[in-house]
Amino acid sequence: MFTTTRPTTPPTDTAAARAPGWGEIVAGLVLMGVALYRLPPVIRDNAAALGHWADVALLALPAVAAFSGFFAAARPRIRTLPAIGIRGASPGALLAGVGLGVVALAATIGITAGLESLGVPAAGARPDTTVLGLVVLGLAIPVAQELLLRGVVTTALLRHGAVAGILGSTVLSAGAALLVWMFLPTASVGVVSAAVIGFLAAILLRRTGSVWPGVLAHVVCNGLALAMVVLS
Repeated sequence: MFTTTRPTTPPTDTAAARAPGWGEIVAGLVLMGVALYRLPPVIRDNAAALGHWADVALLALPAVAAFSGFFAAARPRIRTLPAIGIRGASPGALLAGVGLGVVALAATIGITAGLESLGVPAAGARPDTTVLGLVVLGLAIPVAQELLLRGVVTTALLRHGAVAGILGSTVLSAGAALLVWMFLPTASVGVVSAAVIGFLAAILLRRTGSVWPGVLAHVVCNGLALAMVVLS
């Protein structure tokens, strides 16, 4: 379906040393969690002084937290961008990302409906559909989360095999979404959507060696979901 770009020769010791490992996983996830835990009370306590910017800061916080985790994990030891999946992808791989974004949305709708029919609340709050909200939810958050959760975390887990990488990506993506919901209960976060995207984007990363197909899948899924809300 699409061209793989995984290296055909075993990595050298130098290349392996540049690749992310458990240290980067812990650094990235811990800093993301700390940002989500510590910053909302600070923003709310200063809401009067910040005015409208308080709402903007809370809206953008998941992206800021993920970007913070990414830079904390990637900067200290990793010296090459391809080591964390920031490399080119073939047109076929990018097209596959777009297609799987549509699949992710359909799967999310189906699973969410199934859970709600069983009495399990699975839908998040209504998303912000202002221009800023669409940019943050449809672009900034997907890019930030893919760089951290796929570029760093899944790349590191894939060193322990496909099952560890793909299932780890699925569970940690759902966990990150749950963390956002716990500290930002008004956020339009979907744990089901995060898990589905985590699963499909990890497969794309493993097959292509690039984060960009997964980024496209995430952007397409979020963008279509936002479009459905706007048109409803």
